[in-house]
Amino acid sequence: MSIFIPYYGVMILTGLVVGMSIGLLLCKKDKKDINDFILLVSFTGLGAIIGAKLLFLIVSLPEINIRRFFTDYKYFSTYMQGGFVFYGGLIGGLMSCFFGARATKVNMKDYLPIGMPGVAIAHGFGRLGCHLVGCCYGIKYDGPFYRVYSHSPFAPNHVHLFPVQEVEALFEFFIALLLLYVYLKVTTKYDVMIMIYLLSYSIIRFILEFFRGDAVRGFVGYLSTSQVISLLLVLIVLFYYLKKYKKRGIGNYEVYSMWKRNR
Repeated sequence: MSIFIPYYGVMILTGLVVGMSIGLLLCKKDKKDINDFILLVSFTGLGAIIGAKLLFLIVSLPEINIRRFFTDYKYFSTYMQGGFVFYGGLIGGLMSCFFGARATKVNMKDYLPIGMPGVAIAHGFGRLGCHLVGCCYGIKYDGPFYRVYSHSPFAPNHVHLFPVQEVEALFEFFIALLLLYVYLKVTTKYDVMIMIYLLSYSIIRFILEFFRGDAVRGFVGYLSTSQVISLLLVLIVLFYYLKKYKKRGIGNYEVYSMWKRNR
């Protein structure tokens, strides 16, 4: 008897549990309302699912038969059951968190720094899920640590591939550790935490996109959709930093001073 294990779903669930647990521990440490944190996480999760699916459908539009999509249930189901784009989830999650916080009168700024490490952790586990099932696979590669699939429904089987999912997962876990260190030792400012996450992930994602071998990602010229979004996010973060912090004289020296004071 064969047993089907939905590895991607299992890894996503594991990442959510681990990330949520860390967030709850930080809430307890800083005496934040756990119920408010869970409420915002729920809004964020719902928006992330919708946003990730919408962006997947948008980048897949050139391949979608619109008439069949709305008239053929099996065809529709094929696209709706699989395929998510992380940046869509990130944007949708942040928007949903913002509107949810306003509707419930919860101060989102108090909880965003607590939730940011969990976002990186959940995404890291999600990439391990990609590794297990073979989606988001890498380019052909014969160097160290290459990956070979034999029964993947997504990746080419019996071909040496670059382990791009595992590399991204490792970077995500590193970002999570960095965010935890900054939160515990340097500053709990929500905008600093968001800037660190967006800047570090965007740079990593832009580079790793060159090592992706799957075609369903959408392209704008020579760059993938995710690379274009990465560039936009880097520019937005740099503009925000220069406008809000550099003009107030808050630069590397003050960050170092905050670190020294909190040691």
